[in-house]
Amino acid sequence: MEALTMTPESQTSRHLPPAEAWRSPDKWIDIKTGLPREGIERLKLPTDDRKFVMTRQAIHYVLDTLFCPDYEWEFSSKDPQTRPDDHHFYFNEAEYAPDANNGLLIPMRFRESPTMIGRMPRQLHNVMHAFTIKPEMPEIDAMSEYLDAYALAMAAFRRLFDTAKDTVEARKQFPKRRQSVAAGKVSPADTDDSFAEQYMRSFFEDHFNAYSRAVKELEQIDNIGIVYPDDLNINKLKPHLVIEKFGTIVTRRHIDYTPLVVSHKQSSKLLSLQLSL
Repeated sequence: MEALTMTPESQTSRHLPPAEAWRSPDKWIDIKTGLPREGIERLKLPTDDRKFVMTRQAIHYVLDTLFCPDYEWEFSSKDPQTRPDDHHFYFNEAEYAPDANNGLLIPMRFRESPTMIGRMPRQLHNVMHAFTIKPEMPEIDAMSEYLDAYALAMAAFRRLFDTAKDTVEARKQFPKRRQSVAAGKVSPADTDDSFAEQYMRSFFEDHFNAYSRAVKELEQIDNIGIVYPDDLNINKLKPHLVIEKFGTIVTRRHIDYTPLVVSHKQSSKLLSLQLSL
């Protein structure tokens, strides 16, 4: 966690959002310095029965509990105090090191899993450290099972993505070939090219069938939600949407929660989650 900094103009820290951002600023921060009050009762983040942080719900919970719903989070790539960066939801790195776990790599690999890291505005990152309770480490078996499930789901997703790309590329051959025929660039020039058309259709169907199988394979794997959000459905008939919506998942090193933070709106559903904790 970065050192707390003060601006020379106001002598108020920009480490955290300004006082007007908070629901009850007097409860949480020192108004003069903008830093956390001493002795505050930190928030317990929502977890499932495996002690896994429910990351999206956790962000909503923190935003709903601490901040005004209409606050517009400041973020800039040029400002280190607001620039989005990566937050490890399990933020005590030393506890997950192999040396602290009899040489086991599982805790470290779990902590470094892309689904356990979130990109967010730096000030919210600081809030997560200063105002939430450090999550408890899950059991080794639970973390190991999660890593296996993630690897299996990612392998299936990469196959889905690859077959989607192949299907889209195969589909693009139809207009290209037809343009060549129309322009007389085939021999003989007056051919209707029915054989090539039939071949391309068979070629496309082979790829589309492989894509369809990949969709079914992914749907049959447990914990699909660890690869992509459960509320995003894969369209079985439109492989190009897989490329457009999910392309970054294949190479991602974190989940970007900045859009969620910026567009956050309070809802009664999330308030009920807050009240139940």
